[in-house]
Amino acid sequence: MSELANLNNRFGLAGKLAFEEAGGLVAARVTTAFASATVALQGAHVMTWQPTGQAPVIWLSKFAKFAPGKSIRGGVPVCWPWFGPHGHNPQFPGHGFARTVPWALVAASLLPDDRVRLEFELVQSDATRAQWPSPSSVRNIITVGPELEVEIAKDVRVKMDRSAISAVVNPNPPAPGAANAAPQSPLGRLFGAKKK
Repeated sequence: MSELANLNNRFGLAGKLAFEEAGGLVAARVTTAFASATVALQGAHVMTWQPTGQAPVIWLSKFAKFAPGKSIRGGVPVCWPWFGPHGHNPQFPGHGFARTVPWALVAASLLPDDRVRLEFELVQSDATRAQWPSPSSVRNIITVGPELEVEIAKDVRVKMDRSAISAVVNPNPPAPGAANAAPQSPLGRLFGAKKK
């Protein structure tokens, strides 16, 4: 069974949640009465969010690359375990590795008020442990409805010298005056770096 078929079989919600290929990446397409959204499984990255009957609120660059291991320009990336350049190794990716690696979808649910909630967990690998050896669990919980809710939950045990940890959810709304600018609209509740 293909990855898309497996995801649709395990997590698909008729008329609400389906999985598709988006330029070479697997993405969840969410549709509710309130809004639609597209979330790449790489990086658990919100690529689009658009309230029903309105212009898109989240900016995604027309130059965005959709390739495994490459960060997506725009949307709502998760920058973890550091923001900006790595403090000690310039070979490590800027803004951490979380936005360029696969995340596992661990739960998908239709809430009683017609919102859809997706819960992703960062997939650890030899490559991620080489950059961040401390045991950790990172989740991104995304709820699509009249507001977009993004919650980063992490459990981190750090045993490192001279190391800093940070997590950032960095929404990219359209630039004011841009041709694709949406009317000023609240992005909703965006939660960042919430410890569990």
